[in-house]
Amino acid sequence: MTSIESTSAVLNEGMHRFDQLPGASASIIADAALSDIRLRPTSANFLFFGWIGMAGAVALVVGAVTMAQVLPAWLARSGIVVSRDALLVPVLIGVIAGAWIATIRYARWQTERRLAALSAPQQRAREAVAALRASLPPELSLLGQNLQSASERMLKVYATGNAGLGHRLSSTLHDVFSSAAFVALGAASPVLDRRLEELREALAVLVHARERAA
Repeated sequence: MTSIESTSAVLNEGMHRFDQLPGASASIIADAALSDIRLRPTSANFLFFGWIGMAGAVALVVGAVTMAQVLPAWLARSGIVVSRDALLVPVLIGVIAGAWIATIRYARWQTERRLAALSAPQQRAREAVAALRASLPPELSLLGQNLQSASERMLKVYATGNAGLGHRLSSTLHDVFSSAAFVALGAASPVLDRRLEELREALAVLVHARERAA
């Protein structure tokens, strides 16, 4: 296995171990409706939120069609003649655009709310992940994608305020980035070595803070 494959595999394995912890999945899916979270199509949560989204979409379309049917009669009372067919497409476009804008704004608000809930050490740990990702060469794009996923996981888990799960995630990631695969990656590049060391230090602060509190 090449170093590129091994680093990605080690990180994915660590995230998989964390996912098996009691409450780990629930902690990041609790408020997942209309958010940026990526749910597996086979999961119960995906099906649950999928049905909610489908019902909402059907309600919007029915409302738009009803409006297009009723509005011409209402306008006719004011002497304005508009055909129902001419109104249907603009109304549908308006409803879809409104729903799309509302979804984007909700996702941004949710991200801002989560960021505000993070402590300074947790923020630094995520920033260290981002710095490592930004320093990766093009051939490590797969690892970059996995780091982005890990960063999103950190945001969602830390924002729940569950100290136990947050500590387990920090500990898992510290073990991952201290593994032989990532040590070898750092040995191949002084820049990556520095970024990895900064990340390990940031995660160690979170791990030790929880241990001291306990």
